[in-house]
Amino acid sequence: MNHKNIGFLFPGDGSHYIGMGELFCKKFKTAAETFEEASDTLGFDLRNVCLKGSQELLTDIVYSQLAIFTHGVASFRVFAAYTGIKPLYGCGHGLGEYTALTCSGAFDFVETLNLVKRRAILIKKAGLQQGSSMVVIRNMGILTLKERMTSFNKNGEKIFPAIYNHENEQVIAGTWLDIASFIYSLRDVDAFITLLSENYATHCSFMMDACSELEQELAKCTINSLRWPVISNATATPYVYGDQLLSDLVQQLVRPVRWGECMEYIIRNGVDVFIEAGPKWILKDLLRIISPMTKCYAMDVVEDLEGLLKLFSVKNRAC
Repeated sequence: MNHKNIGFLFPGDGSHYIGMGELFCKKFKTAAETFEEASDTLGFDLRNVCLKGSQELLTDIVYSQLAIFTHGVASFRVFAAYTGIKPLYGCGHGLGEYTALTCSGAFDFVETLNLVKRRAILIKKAGLQQGSSMVVIRNMGILTLKERMTSFNKNGEKIFPAIYNHENEQVIAGTWLDIASFIYSLRDVDAFITLLSENYATHCSFMMDACSELEQELAKCTINSLRWPVISNATATPYVYGDQLLSDLVQQLVRPVRWGECMEYIIRNGVDVFIEAGPKWILKDLLRIISPMTKCYAMDVVEDLEGLLKLFSVKNRAC
């Protein structure tokens, strides 16, 4: 196998669960040390929140996003310690972009922990003020959904596209009332609709007020050169080092996630094996639909992790 053809994927919202990180912290010293570093920085035991915290606490966006971010960095550090291999590309879903940029060297881990915490607080605040949420719509093409949203919004309601996972799975955002009305308007369509539990709506205009504050927080961060390119959710092209990177991160909060296009870009540019670094295997499942023939390993799955170690002929090491 050509070790240069690896793409790394980092999950975002919705991938947290009680017990996350247990596999890595018990098996790999590097992972345990990463969680310890995060706990020292944040002033509370993040590993304990992940392993033994209440579902209510871990579901809070501030704790869940810090946990997901730390888990992703820990997973990548384990892979890097074992193999010394750099990916050809990286990409993160929503919050996962911060993980991808940190693992690529653009941001410092400790500094980004505080940035992720502040960003989560801003999102939570905006959600509480607006009464917004999001809904997953499956089995309905992108063009058809866009047409229905345009027609619906002519009556004064506001439904926004938030995430384009692939042709037949999108996430929309709006107030609870507008979402309920829009769902009712789709009663003639054979679509599968899932209400998300989040009380906020990211990647759309609902986050406009949070953008100015996020921009101020990002301006405080030190940006380093990327060791490998990271694909932007907002543009589906690689981040450009410098002020443009910060601008794109701000825009990511108000512009839809173009996940399917991101994956197509990476595959088109040579990646033939993906590794999902973080809790669960959501991005692996999405890739199965976007590119069924492309191999993906989810590091949080025991069988996949063992398969990765065999794939790279890794011997037992103190990592």
